[in-house]
Formats: sequence, structure tokens, C-alpha cells
Amino acid sequence: DEVGISHPDGVAFLQSLDAESVDFVNLDLPWGIDYDSYQRRDKHELYDDTAEAAMTLAKAIIPEAYRVLKNDTWAVYWCGVQHAHIWAEMLERVGFKVNPVPKIWFKPNKGGSQGDAAKIETNVYECYLRLAKGDPRMFKKPVTNVLQYPMDTNDEREHSAQKPIDLCKDYLERYTFGNMFVVDPTYGSGRFLKAAKIL
Repeated sequence: DEVGISHPDGVAFLQSLDAESVDFVNLDLPWGIDYDSYQRRDKHELYDDTAEAAMTLAKAIIPEAYRVLKNDTWAVYWCGVQHAHIWAEMLERVGFKVNPVPKIWFKPNKGGSQGDAAKIETNVYECYLRLAKGDPRMFKKPVTNVLQYPMDTNDEREHSAQKPIDLCKDYLERYTFGNMFVVDPTYGSGRFLKAAKIL
């Protein structure tokens, strides 16, 4: 594959790896917010994004992500802020240290509205939880907990939840350095692994 190793099943791929063999894991699972009910199918693969399905997948992938990570390394878990506490509890149960303050990706070019504009603000950010196994250090510093990068344009997007390359490079530079082995078992648009290859 152009970005390294690819595999059709993220859980099976993690299971195939040796314990403590990975330097960083990016986790961007379905959020369990029933995305399909929004009826926005453009550039969105069909998957079950119900809360129950998201929980089932998380229960399979989170322990494996922890198992394959080396000690004193980082991982990232993207999630909807409305459910961050649920995922944080699950992540902590398997051994991750979860920073209680979510990190924010602010999208300055996000437009539109989600529902009645007279009653609901437009959502212009996504968040992730920073996870530690052991006592890792940050490689890029100083940094803030808000990352501001515009969304890719519709013409550039291959996936509904696509992250821009510069955003992926930014947090890779925070949590990894040099010739490290990074894994994204949730792949999506592949932007994270493309950013890793660039770096």
C-alpha cells in the first residue's frame, strides 16, 4: 500500500501484532451518534454508527490498542465530546491514562447548521482524548490543546470524517519522533498514515 501496511480488519490487524511493538496508535472509531440517520451519504461508507455498534467495536479495539503499545508512549482517541466521558472510562479500565481535558480541532471554515439555526449553534470543532501508556514525553513543544486547521474542501474529501493532512502532521509531531511505528486501525481516508509517511 502507498502508505505502508494495510489490512481489511483493524481488530484482526492489531491482534496480529506483538505486544508492546507499536509507538503510537490513532483511534477514530464510529462515534455512536447514529450518523446514518442524518441521511448524508456523500463520501461516507456505510457502517453501523449506532451507540450499541460503536460500543461493541470499542470493546474489541481498545484492549488490543493498549496491548500493542510500547510503554511510555501516546495514543489518541477521537470522539464526540458528548460521549467523551464514556470512552474515557472504558480507556482507563484497560490501563490508559486519559487526560481529562479533550483536545480540540477547531475548523475555521466550517459552515452550515445542524438543525434549527435559531435554536442550535453550528458545530465547528471535533475533539480527541490524549492517552498515555506509562509516562511518555511530548516531542513538539510548546503546544496548545486547540489545533486550528481548515477542513478539506468537498473536492478534496474522500471520506465524511476526513482530517486534513496538516492536522494529522501536527499531532504526529507532538506524540512521535523519527522512525517510529505508528498504527491507525480505523484508517478512514488514510490521511493519518499519509501524514506519517510525509514525516
